[in-house]
This record gives sequence, C-alpha cells and structure tokens, in this order.
Amino acid sequence: MIRTLISCALALGITASCTQTDSSDTSVTEKALATIDVQSNRAQLQDLRFAQQAQAGVPTLKFGIEDLDIVTQAVPDTMRDGIQTWLIAGGMSFSLQDGFLRSTRGLGDDLMAADIAQTRAAVLGLKAGQATRTMAYIGAEDTIEKRSFTCEITVRGPRELTINATKTATTLVAEDCSGLTGTFGNLYWVKTATGKVVQSRQWGSDRIGPIVMRIGRNQ
Repeated sequence: MIRTLISCALALGITASCTQTDSSDTSVTEKALATIDVQSNRAQLQDLRFAQQAQAGVPTLKFGIEDLDIVTQAVPDTMRDGIQTWLIAGGMSFSLQDGFLRSTRGLGDDLMAADIAQTRAAVLGLKAGQATRTMAYIGAEDTIEKRSFTCEITVRGPRELTINATKTATTLVAEDCSGLTGTFGNLYWVKTATGKVVQSRQWGSDRIGPIVMRIGRNQ
C-alpha cells in the first residue's frame, strides 16, 4: 500500500535542472501572515473533527512522510475556494488544490502557503515546460520567508497503478525545482480517465522532506 508507494517514489529519483527567478507576487506572503495566530486548543478541536469524519466513512487520503517515518490516513475537513483541508490525528493538517500541496500545519517547519498555479496548469495539462512557484515558510521571530523556484516540468509517460484493488491508468509527470535556498523534486500521477492527480510525492519543507499521498477509501 502506501509503504510500497513510498518505495516506488524513491526509486524513481529526482534531478534538479532549473535556475532561480524572482517573483513579485505578494499574495503568498499575505495569506501566510494571516494564518500565524491560532487558538491554543486548535489541536484538540482538530482531533475531535478527525474522529467524527473518520467514523462517518468519508473519503480518505493515504498520507506518508518519508523522512519522519509517518504513515497514516487523512480525512477531509473544510473546502474553500477550491482548496481542501485534510486532517491527520495529532492536530496536524494540510491543504490541497486539485491534489497539489498548498500548506501544512503542525508538522514542523510548516509550509504556510504556496503559489502553484503554473505548476498545476502544466501538470494537469500534461505539458512539458518551465514553471515558477513561490513557497512561504515561517522564519525567525515569526516572520515570513518567501522562497521562489524555477521548475522544469517533464512528462515521463504512462504508468499503471493499483488503487483500491483496481488497476488504474495514469501518466507520470515530474517537477524539478531549483532556487537560491535549494532544490527539490515532485512527482504526480495523473489519472487518464479523469485528468486528476491520484498519487503524488511532493516537497513539504527542509524538515518535513517529501510527502507521499494517494487517494484512498471511497474515492
């Protein structure tokens, strides 16, 4: 299952081949600043919500952090402007837009916000080319550190996955990113029948490392 997925993702490998570009987009910083102040009981409330959703039999997402040896499931919480928040037991959460990581909470060195518009368009369109993305993290004294990356999108071709005991035709798309603060790579498996991301391996942060996700029960 997800451990097999992690091994598969690791075996594919990532090679960065991009250059740094500047971004004038301030929306990422503004969104990140708006999320710093949270209530002290947020983790307890999230765990209660997680239990309620899990018992209700809602669609789930398989979730794994390779470097931290975390393998679990996530349940959906709120949806706003096309961005879905997912909950993990322990007061942790993350948000996705069409399968693309937008933020993490409670995992350490969290991704506060990400501008993935160009990446999303290229990957879902199965188009090779270059994309610029911006990612915001909390820096010293709760300041926002915005990092810009230039990413090379390549279409690696057809891949067959077994999801929920069903063979699924997908296309594997790779994103190799480079910036002044480092390099990372993402992998996306786009389902042929729907054009949606059904499995991915996406960079969280220097501390979190790669996050592996795959659609789970009731999807």
